[in-house]
Amino acid sequence: MEFVRIKRNTHKYPFVDYEKVNVNPKRLYLDLGGFRLKSIKNALGLEKLVTLRRLELQGNGLTKIEGLENLKDLQELFLSSNDISKIENLDSLTNLERLFLGGNKISQIQGLENISNLRELDLSIIKITEIKGLDNLSNLQKLDLSINQLKEVKNLDNLTNLRILNLKSNRITHIQGLKCLSKLEHLNLNRNPIQSLKGIEYLTSLEELWLDDTKVTSIVNELDKLPNLKYLSIDKRHGHVPFEEIEYLIKEKGIDVIPFKYPPYEPLKR
Repeated sequence: MEFVRIKRNTHKYPFVDYEKVNVNPKRLYLDLGGFRLKSIKNALGLEKLVTLRRLELQGNGLTKIEGLENLKDLQELFLSSNDISKIENLDSLTNLERLFLGGNKISQIQGLENISNLRELDLSIIKITEIKGLDNLSNLQKLDLSINQLKEVKNLDNLTNLRILNLKSNRITHIQGLKCLSKLEHLNLNRNPIQSLKGIEYLTSLEELWLDDTKVTSIVNELDKLPNLKYLSIDKRHGHVPFEEIEYLIKEKGIDVIPFKYPPYEPLKR
């Protein structure tokens, strides 16, 4: 990617000197992160960069998604760490493949219906309590919902191409909403009050699983049904799983169980 030249005008807003841009239009990449913008419209000249492929607006003071309607070729949009409260005005960005909205004030997933080409979506560190509004994102491969207030996993049935799912640091107690994610390869469930892995047996493509700081007390019956599992992280400081099960997974299944992988093996202290 090549950078678009930008400068600040007398009002301390970035000015996109689009007339002097001399790069391949298919490689336009504009970084306006940390400019303390209160509105996207303050990025003067942005609307003229109609071939822009990547736009970084993270770390500003943005409160609203607006002014992007002309950027129909945009593939990557970074809006993390702002003050945005609503997902909106993205309908025209039908070529968007990566969208980052983490660290905002969003409380509801909406406004994503028409960007069905999305491959990666970051909704971490916001305020959502329920998974919804993702039904049209059948091409999604990576989804980050970490550090939210989710209590259950649901409404993911249409995400049949999902390969990476991060649910770390939520309030999830069971994981029975993953049945349709047959292509899922990486699943992070760290720091959830999960007591059972019932439902994980459907994830036959799963290769890596994180279970640090959970309340799971047994894992063998479910994980024994995952033929592709290669890596398991389970924190022995907060562990409730019998050592015999850990040893079985290491010696009989050949799974790298961190931090138990390397001998000498020591039973969990209770």
